Amino acid sequence: MTSAQVAASPTHTSTARVNRHKADWRGWKFMWPFAVVFVFVFIVPIVYAVYISFFQKKMIGGNVFVGVANYVRLFGDAQFWSSVGRVALFTVVQVPIMLFLAAAMALCLDSMKLHGTKFFRIGTFLPYAVPAVVSTMIWGFVYGAKYGLVGSLNDVLGTHIDVLDPSVLLAAIGNINTWEFTGNQSNYAAALAIVMAVITMGIAYAVQLRGMREQMK
Repeated sequence: MTSAQVAASPTHTSTARVNRHKADWRGWKFMWPFAVVFVFVFIVPIVYAVYISFFQKKMIGGNVFVGVANYVRLFGDAQFWSSVGRVALFTVVQVPIMLFLAAAMALCLDSMKLHGTKFFRIGTFLPYAVPAVVSTMIWGFVYGAKYGLVGSLNDVLGTHIDVLDPSVLLAAIGNINTWEFTGNQSNYAAALAIVMAVITMGIAYAVQLRGMREQMK
């Protein structure tokens, strides 16, 4: 090694050390299109909704600032708390059922022992791909108490079942929600299972390498 190379080596090391601690913005360059859309589509409307909640529109005078009067009226409304209770009940009951079914379907698809895997995968995801208008017409026919599937069963069995009755309407909505979104959630669960399998294999490989290095010492 010449004297010039020896003199230049400390400079190269210090430069590399500085570059190592320098902020890397390459990931943000790929992320900023999504971030811009997310801010203008989700964050800005939420902030604007909170802003206009402090105003009240009147026939005379237009929008008038009322402070927290709207929130006081909302929290004092019994119907608001009744709706909150329904949403909480729906979340506690329906979401765990949907996640359990999605995880079960994902494990079946990942096991490689299921016959007709391609058909099963398409069948589970197809409800999520059905347009909302079409699914509304389908479930309107299924739940119809007079001319739908439920109505036909009532005629055959001599019953008077109405799944659109307020007492069971929440369960009927949960059934529709489970049918539509379980397949989509199973895809996320399958992807998570694949990632976890890869991580487990990587950890096992790292442990093997470490054991081999300790034996070589």
